Amino acid sequence: MPDMQVFPSRPVPPAAAATVVRRWFPHDRPALTPMTGGGFSGSPLFQVEAGGRHVLKAFPPGTSAARVRFVHAAVLHLRAHGVCQVPAVRLAADGESFVEDHHGTCWELQDFIVGESTATPTLGQVAAAMEVVARIHLAAASLVENPPDLGPSPGLARRIDQARGMLARPWAVIGTVSAASPPLAPLIRPLLDRAATILAAGDAAAVVAEVATLAPGPVARQTVLRDLWAPHVLYEGAGSDRVVGIVDCHAMGLDTPATDLARLLGSWAVESGFEDSAGWDAAIAAYARLRPLRDAERRAVPFLAASGVVFGLDNWFRWIFEDRRSFSDPLAVAARVQCLTNALPAALAMLGNTLPRA
Repeated sequence: MPDMQVFPSRPVPPAAAATVVRRWFPHDRPALTPMTGGGFSGSPLFQVEAGGRHVLKAFPPGTSAARVRFVHAAVLHLRAHGVCQVPAVRLAADGESFVEDHHGTCWELQDFIVGESTATPTLGQVAAAMEVVARIHLAAASLVENPPDLGPSPGLARRIDQARGMLARPWAVIGTVSAASPPLAPLIRPLLDRAATILAAGDAAAVVAEVATLAPGPVARQTVLRDLWAPHVLYEGAGSDRVVGIVDCHAMGLDTPATDLARLLGSWAVESGFEDSAGWDAAIAAYARLRPLRDAERRAVPFLAASGVVFGLDNWFRWIFEDRRSFSDPLAVAARVQCLTNALPAALAMLGNTLPRA
């Protein structure tokens, strides 16, 4: 959090995807099947069958070749250090790890991972995921393309900017702008009104105002996933504790490792209304058995997770009512916004209790 990255989607006909995938299989006729991802990024996604099962996925619009090469170098580095849960990237016939289509969009081909995600994991599943995340962080710390450093957390900086934006243009105000394209406006407007009421009550507005006054100091940064949430963690089966996949590394970059812990734990906590974080200590202990947390990292986890609910909602409201974005599954978007709205009171309380204060 603040919620996953969401980009305007460009529908890709299967015929156009077939043209792209032939760069990997110039002598075959792979079977392509459109897939629905677990998120809302809008990135085109296809299952490819050719000598095995693969996933063809587009990077977000505007992603440079240099950025794609960095992500793929990081994936190769993680796998070389034993993190087999990150899917392998396949080289195209020309030896490149990606293909650029005539729109300038970069595509990758990964191994298909058979697994299931869960929004309500068992304690064993949480611990298993935390151990894999710790191994990812340990391996990524030696990535020469993006070495660890000290600097402000981009995640915290974004939250501070969003808090200032919320003060300048509160939710109650964005709800008065002309309606977004149906069907999202009728679905989301009642949730916007409810969230605006929650934010105006008690000390909630003061908490957001306090976030707006924060000054992000230097933290220990290294390469982290930055978009690790429940649908990106795949288990061998519904009741299995074995993690077989950590998918979608496109957002990788420098930040505090607390970002990934907060993102994942927060995405699970949202399902329970953010009121039950009793398992967090055990989850963090499972992570710390492999990679001990600095005190500042440990303190940042609940703050980043709770603030992710508030600013995730802010993202959705502005995408829908100000940017007027359209989404392929309006009901899924409405369910996501409702889930975040239900979690808002408890998240605001946690945020107020975990604000970094001098």
